[in-house]
Amino acid sequence: MPTPLILSQRGQITLPKEVREKLGLKAGDVLLLRVEGGKIILEPALLLSYEVYTEERLEEFQKAAEVSPEELAEFRRAWGLE
Repeated sequence: MPTPLILSQRGQITLPKEVREKLGLKAGDVLLLRVEGGKIILEPALLLSYEVYTEERLEEFQKAAEVSPEELAEFRRAWGLE
């Protein structure tokens, strides 16, 4: 059953608590809005976090990725390169 919402003077609406709980929405969540066929569609946005790496952090990654000569030889054998 449709739930009536009132548009405030500032253009805001409040999603009913039952709807927020059902969708697992909380304060600060981001929603995507689109208009389709004269209707407003709201859906939760999928946000991916990312990290901006410093030069020091990139060097840590490089060092962590290094393998010993023995490990490299084992990889070569496993890959049929020796």
